[in-house]
Amino acid sequence: MKTLVPRARAGFRGLRIALVLWVLFVWLGAPGCSSSKVGGTRGGHACRQNSDCASPFICSLGSCTTKCKTARDCEDEGSCVTDGKNAVCQSAADKNKPCEKQAECPSPLACASDYRCRNLCSEDADCNVLGVSGRRCAEDTNGVEFCADPPEVSGEGKLIALPPPGHPDGGVEPITAGAGGGGGSGGSTNPNDDGGSSGETSTDAGEGGTAGNIDEPTTAGTGGTVGGAGAGGTVGQSGAGAGGTVGQSGAGTGGTSAAGTGGKGGTGGGAGTGGTGGQGNCQSGADCALGETCSPTSQRCSLAFTQLFAGYSHICALAGAGTVWCWGDNQYGQLGDNTVALRNRPVQVLDATGVGPLKDIVQVSAGTQATCARKADGNVWCWGNNALGGLGDNTITTRRLPTPVKDSSGLATLTEVTHVATSYSSACAVLRDGYPRCWGGPPVGDATSSPRSLPVLVNLDGVAAISMLNPTTGTSAGAVRCALRTNGDVWCWGANNVGQLGQNTVSGAVANVPLQVKGPGGVGFLSGVAQVLIGGAHVCARKPDSSVWCWGTSTANVLGDGSGQEQRAPVQVRDSSGSGFLVAAAVAVGVNHNCAVLNDGTVQCWGNNTYGQLGDSTISEHALPTLVPLFPDVASISAGNGYTCALKTDGSAYCWGANNLGQLGNGSASNTSRPVLVSR
Repeated sequence: MKTLVPRARAGFRGLRIALVLWVLFVWLGAPGCSSSKVGGTRGGHACRQNSDCASPFICSLGSCTTKCKTARDCEDEGSCVTDGKNAVCQSAADKNKPCEKQAECPSPLACASDYRCRNLCSEDADCNVLGVSGRRCAEDTNGVEFCADPPEVSGEGKLIALPPPGHPDGGVEPITAGAGGGGGSGGSTNPNDDGGSSGETSTDAGEGGTAGNIDEPTTAGTGGTVGGAGAGGTVGQSGAGAGGTVGQSGAGTGGTSAAGTGGKGGTGGGAGTGGTGGQGNCQSGADCALGETCSPTSQRCSLAFTQLFAGYSHICALAGAGTVWCWGDNQYGQLGDNTVALRNRPVQVLDATGVGPLKDIVQVSAGTQATCARKADGNVWCWGNNALGGLGDNTITTRRLPTPVKDSSGLATLTEVTHVATSYSSACAVLRDGYPRCWGGPPVGDATSSPRSLPVLVNLDGVAAISMLNPTTGTSAGAVRCALRTNGDVWCWGANNVGQLGQNTVSGAVANVPLQVKGPGGVGFLSGVAQVLIGGAHVCARKPDSSVWCWGTSTANVLGDGSGQEQRAPVQVRDSSGSGFLVAAAVAVGVNHNCAVLNDGTVQCWGNNTYGQLGDSTISEHALPTLVPLFPDVASISAGNGYTCALKTDGSAYCWGANNLGQLGNGSASNTSRPVLVSR
């Protein structure tokens, strides 16, 4: 028996060692293994791509996490949310991450007015996809809609301003409302003195001012009193500034007063004055990216666009300093940010070095898989798909950064350009001499059917502008180009299988030289045109009398004449009643739908509406123009493949329709049948 005791002790000692090792193994995690729930040893790490995360984790919302179906699949009271592609676990710590600017939120989240990173939305369904359920789409104080859990939504359906950590009361002023002014510092101990002179300051803080709303300024807090100290500053001096709306968000900072320092205003909101939401706080324009401005009211960087052009599935817009901002499809680098990553918010186009921004641009044209821009000096720069020489640089190399278009010799850059247009790996430019030069995929208009990697002359004089678009993304077949001459004539070349050349005939043969568009009924020629635009297989023209005329395919009643019939010569677009004719200040032509800006700044659309591109809150096709409701003050409009974008008079941009490639620029991947604000 004596010999058994040491063995028993040794066995017990070995058991203890094994137990310790087992605990360490479980605590540290087995090599090559990871938890299937957020909060495991491999979850929560910051990441940029899936390869940064150990399997089975994926990179989503800036952290390694796992897919889920419900919140029960997520540890530590995590939530099951959508990142636009997957339903993923979001830890309690990362849920509604605090933010003060958009840069602090991982894509596709945006910084809401309650200082939290949230998903954008336009309806409850946007918040409850990919297995997620029970979330609400609520409007914040900026008027922007975000996904929220039911307890975060008021009875009026508004986003409740929940406080981020660090605030004394756990509360933070909403972005658009001015914060209550703090108490003015105490004044002199002598009741006969004016406030603000030397003397013992009050130990009692003044009463805080009331929170402002979007219409009223906030009041200043009153100063504390000790021995009859003077009152705090007045509203005009120390009160917080007025709360902003979406176009003018954020309170101004409070001033100072003689009786003591006034309270500080609320932090600036998302959208700058008359602009699209910017990124970052600022004291002056030097704190913002080139092209952005610093709003004096919100002290936020903001974008105000001056021009907008919708391509097939990507959009480009001009802002300050002639900078270019693009969003949407980027498969071939057509956004010009030196990547091929899809962008669901505007990104700044870089210059040829990839270091600074492209600038001094006066016109931009987004095509199918490429973009071209004209500089103030008359040169043209293009980027994107170059399979057929559509960038005009005498190569077929696809470019993610702008490259200068060469002249016909290939030895110098093309100069004296007054207008540029682009499409699927092809483009045209009008020079000061009035003659177009075209390059890329056929038909370029030089009587041949060959692609050209350098510009060639099109023998048509007096040209003011050119329009071009292709019906598909993978070929130049079916392409049409139309030129508007300074005398109001229209000449087109290319495919004519459904009458899109306006010759009052159809043909299976491609016209490789320009043909003049005939008049209504094929009689005479169309004249007096101010604007011409091409869709997938139809063309529309607007005259100075504001009438609109279309011809070509009748798919989805896109011609707007109410007949539903293919038209081989121009027919006039009817008004919404069908008894009169449309009167339009501007027209936009998409692949299978059209829109017009009326003289009162409202918008009407017609044709295909599969993705809500007509903006009337339905997905029903319309044979006649139908109003985009509650959407005034539109300056210009542009349409692409299943989506529409509009530029308002204040420089803000709105889009609606298909959003599978980020075309709407609102950080979401959900289609919407009503306009949503494009935001950084």
